[in-house]
Amino acid sequence: MTMMLPGRHPHQPFSGLRAPGRAGAMKNTLLLFIAFFISSPLHAAIAIDPEIQKIEARQGQKIKGFITVTNESEFPIRIDVQPEDWSERTKKKEVTWLTLRPRGFSLKPGRSRNVKFVARVPRERDKACISQVFFAYSSQTQNNLNVGMRIGSLIFIKVLGADDIAQ
Repeated sequence: MTMMLPGRHPHQPFSGLRAPGRAGAMKNTLLLFIAFFISSPLHAAIAIDPEIQKIEARQGQKIKGFITVTNESEFPIRIDVQPEDWSERTKKKEVTWLTLRPRGFSLKPGRSRNVKFVARVPRERDKACISQVFFAYSSQTQNNLNVGMRIGSLIFIKVLGADDIAQ
């Protein structure tokens, strides 16, 4: 018995499922990819504290501080510290006024580590010093995939001028 579809010519029988064309195959692959990632939630494996530091300083002043990084995953993680200079809207990424220690380390599950920083406000700087300190790592999902991520902590230093200091 031949099944007929509404709107088809009687001499064009419907014989069941057809293999999808190229567009159909790509659509099916995309749907499987989305379903896979929905079933394995991605979340940050590390926590950083604080997320933002707002500091006031004079030109030439040295400031010390730290950022705490905690491994909240079930696996050991290797973390690379990647500071970027966001003070000016240029493509320059190197931060010349900020030193961080350590620049890379490993954390066992549930453990924390302080990343110490020293900021030296340049004497010629009359605007803010802004750095986004990224913590880059790879994390395992429930499906044993390694996913690379970066989480940032912002260091914002308002450079005080003579008028600000007098107040």
